[in-house]
Amino acid sequence: MKRQAESQDVAGSPNQRKVGRKSAPKLKVLCYSCPLMGHVTPTLSLASALAKKGHEVIFVSSQGLAGKVAESCRRSGYMFRGLADAMTAEELRTIHPAEGPVFMDFTEKHGPLLAQMIKVEMKIEKYHSSGPSPRLKSPQNWKPDVVVADFASGAGLLQAKEMQLPLVINVPMPASLLRRVLLADNPLLNYIVSNWIQVGDKHAIQYLGQVAVPALKTAPSIVNSSSALDGRISLPPNFLISGPLDGFAAKPLLPSRHADILQFVKTAKSQAKPLFYITTGSLMDLSKEQVLALYEGFASCDVRVLWSLKDTKRDFLPKPLSADFLIAAWMPQVEILSLQELTAVLTHCGWGGSLECMMAAKPVICFPGFGDQQQNARILNRKGCGPLLKPSSVTAGAVAAAVKDVLTKIQTYQGNARRISDDLRQSPGPEAAVELVEKAVEDGSASSTSSEAASSRCVVS
Repeated sequence: MKRQAESQDVAGSPNQRKVGRKSAPKLKVLCYSCPLMGHVTPTLSLASALAKKGHEVIFVSSQGLAGKVAESCRRSGYMFRGLADAMTAEELRTIHPAEGPVFMDFTEKHGPLLAQMIKVEMKIEKYHSSGPSPRLKSPQNWKPDVVVADFASGAGLLQAKEMQLPLVINVPMPASLLRRVLLADNPLLNYIVSNWIQVGDKHAIQYLGQVAVPALKTAPSIVNSSSALDGRISLPPNFLISGPLDGFAAKPLLPSRHADILQFVKTAKSQAKPLFYITTGSLMDLSKEQVLALYEGFASCDVRVLWSLKDTKRDFLPKPLSADFLIAAWMPQVEILSLQELTAVLTHCGWGGSLECMMAAKPVICFPGFGDQQQNARILNRKGCGPLLKPSSVTAGAVAAAVKDVLTKIQTYQGNARRISDDLRQSPGPEAAVELVEKAVEDGSASSTSSEAASSRCVVS
């Protein structure tokens, strides 16, 4: 990867990772995300990287996430604090960002709660991060030096400004899409676009124009993208193109936890059958027709399939199921992607999952749902990593054709995915993201970007 332009050094650049910065003072970092997993997961990766560097970190989101993330936070050496928003885990699972003003709603709901949390010195139980079982230290008074927030998590963006705290924003999307997002505060374009897009997208654009984009244009921001996928992209100098924030190390399946998957993979290998993995994310609401199209399409191809499918959707499947399918409501995705035996992945093309597939150098069958997934799918398809399906009109025949296409062109798809993986692994990564947070505090203000700097551009190629 070529070096980013000098003008971006104000916000961190790839050369910082190689040169390194002097040891930074230990910071108290408040990481905040709205409770949608596509935004939570990369924020957790940042929190883990900050904790690994020795900073004191708490991750804040809806109390309904406690059962899902609190223990993993503790194991990584930092704490989860739930906002008292009265949201349950079940309620969070039913929220879909394409069905209403979700981002603005959480901005308004979490804003006062987050403000109160920041204003009051919190008693935080801090853990040592070393060893398999972190040791509890004495509770201590805790107020943040900096806020790290996801771009779709307006409460963090606004409260950092209100409290005059340095702010660093994480942006889990391709830089090519971000470049268009940055136009969302243009009144004329906003009006034109809002007349032909879907209702959910109108709400998203309203949030972007009123909350996210103004913050993105001033605060140091981390874009989880790479020229390996985006090509040559020009962004303002306050953006760091970080690449992935996680996934650099393979994670094996464990016999004690994943015996059924390991046996399934072993059988696939003994039968010399290609192994596929289907993942459509937590928000994609598959219809009966779509579930059957996926099942029947794969079943006709003499392959074995690991499938992460909600229990409520399994009722659509025929009984008994083919022995070539292993289906569960949750699958250990990173571990499955690490399997050498895995041939390819049918994915909904969420950006985090897309990066995981590419880091693992796996060909994909693109099955995009809503929002940025369409753009993400086009990127993967144009990069020659696999075919593209249209979920709205998908048939078993189309699925079978896509599977056969992957098997026929497997060497080409694998080669392209491998090249992207190699490039992604040269990205600045989480170390550079941590340095950007440290620099935001060192500079004393997230909005210190001068008008001269704002008018210059950085180019990633």
